[in-house]
Amino acid sequence: MKNFKFFLMAFAALVVLALPAGCDPTDDPEKPVIKDTYSFDLFVCAVKHGGMSKNKNGTFVRSVSALTADQPRVEFTGKGVDITENYTLESITRGRYYYQVPQKATGGFVKFHIERDASGAEKIVEDAEVPFKDKVYSARKYTHAWVGDSTTLVIVGTADNATKIQWTKLSEKTLTVESEGNFNITLPEGYGAFSTSGLLTYRKSDQKLYYFYIAKPAAGMGDAAKSVTYIAIIDPKTMAVESNTAVPAEIMEETAGSAYGELMQNMIMQDGAGNLYLAGLKTVDGAEMGILRRIKPGEKAFDPTWNGFPNPEGKLLTVQYLGYGKALAYSRDEKLGTKIDSRSHF
Repeated sequence: MKNFKFFLMAFAALVVLALPAGCDPTDDPEKPVIKDTYSFDLFVCAVKHGGMSKNKNGTFVRSVSALTADQPRVEFTGKGVDITENYTLESITRGRYYYQVPQKATGGFVKFHIERDASGAEKIVEDAEVPFKDKVYSARKYTHAWVGDSTTLVIVGTADNATKIQWTKLSEKTLTVESEGNFNITLPEGYGAFSTSGLLTYRKSDQKLYYFYIAKPAAGMGDAAKSVTYIAIIDPKTMAVESNTAVPAEIMEETAGSAYGELMQNMIMQDGAGNLYLAGLKTVDGAEMGILRRIKPGEKAFDPTWNGFPNPEGKLLTVQYLGYGKALAYSRDEKLGTKIDSRSHF
């Protein structure tokens, strides 16, 4: 079974990027992966612009077996399961399961999946629910990575008014809290807050966690030109910070999507050759524009000569590796407006 979260978007710009050639053993066109059955879970926010809104606007889920053009129209009126009160649109997705910090009053972590009963109606089935220990997280405001053999889930977010960065290790199966703590990372002099979540990923080629975060003059949206992006490289066994370096502003001023991790959009991707890619921002003529940077295998810093998005017309909102040396980039069109309810967004 394979599940996808589906967000209703009006795409401003879709670009297929050709990435540098390299040996990619996972991309073999002679041996395609063929699935016999699929399950598509469609998450739709019925009002306004979706889960990033502070208001509970009405979020519904329907599960269908196909998304082909010849299938009947998927209706939501009077159908699907309403998750508005207890869960959020933003989830960590793996296989058929969703992991998240819900908006239920109980507080903690949940793992659930979508099932259909005998009548065909969808329902939420909780596979695990555990309370927080010492480290407490808010719904939507965290980032994550699957470590090693993917049986361990690492959650990272900020605490104490975004002045500290905390982490929690969870068992994939039971969500049991295995360990937790704070990173030995302090705000640089003259800066008042970290980005809400930052962006976390695990790179198999060197078996390290890469944490991209932002130091800002103060909490809030801020000004990208006044912020500094950092790369922290972490030992996933001990969670010790092995290095923590600032990214030069000419390379990247801010990462993209660091407020809500990668719960709705993908800002980090890796190819089969071990290259790691990150979407970010640079100020161009007073406007924040997208940039796509790369860390090559064996390196710990961005390649200053490579930019996969050299002629931006707006921000990068999603980057996804498609295999076979290709990546999909979804970007905003500045000419259509920059407010979150404008046509250039969702």
